[in-house]
Amino acid sequence: MNRRQFLRAASLGAAAAPFAAGAAKYDLIIKGGRVIDPSRKLDAIHDVAVAQGRIAAVEADIPGGAVETIDARGKLVVPGLID
Repeated sequence: MNRRQFLRAASLGAAAAPFAAGAAKYDLIIKGGRVIDPSRKLDAIHDVAVAQGRIAAVEADIPGGAVETIDARGKLVVPGLID
């Protein structure tokens, strides 16, 4: 998935969130990617959750639902590095 596809998926997830009847905690969860965040000295396999266009959580395993989930196994995820 390239940057344009990610941003499109994130914006579509945020736009659909009001119609999800409150069942989803996040707009988007990116699961199982290698997350690199130099500001937190993080380089590990984690999940990244996005809510209302912002990164809401970066954890080893994010429970809960999302409007959309992306499988990022085998891919790099660099949240907040490129805006």
